[in-house]
Amino acid sequence: MEILKQVYYYIDYTLQFIMWLVIGRVASQFVISNPNNVIRNLFERFTEPLYNFIKNIFPFSRVSEEKKHTMWGAIDGLVPIILILGIFIILRPLIRIIVGVIVVNFK
Repeated sequence: MEILKQVYYYIDYTLQFIMWLVIGRVASQFVISNPNNVIRNLFERFTEPLYNFIKNIFPFSRVSEEKKHTMWGAIDGLVPIILILGIFIILRPLIRIIVGVIVVNFK
């Protein structure tokens, strides 16, 4: 059971880290106006695969061409909201439920 707890904590901390990377990307796009900034590029490099994944699954989350040069386009529209809500409301509780069922059934 100790190994299961360690795996659970690893997955939970990884999901929290990803969530904070998304929040950091949005904040850096508000605060840092230079698109060639190292910190901003770091956040974009780590979160871009997640953003592309969400854009492929939810096509409505893409920003339209007329809004590309607005602040809504800068944060990529609904993508960060979908990611944060997906992690915080769906994935983390789902993992807790799965681990709880495993622990209860195999005690």
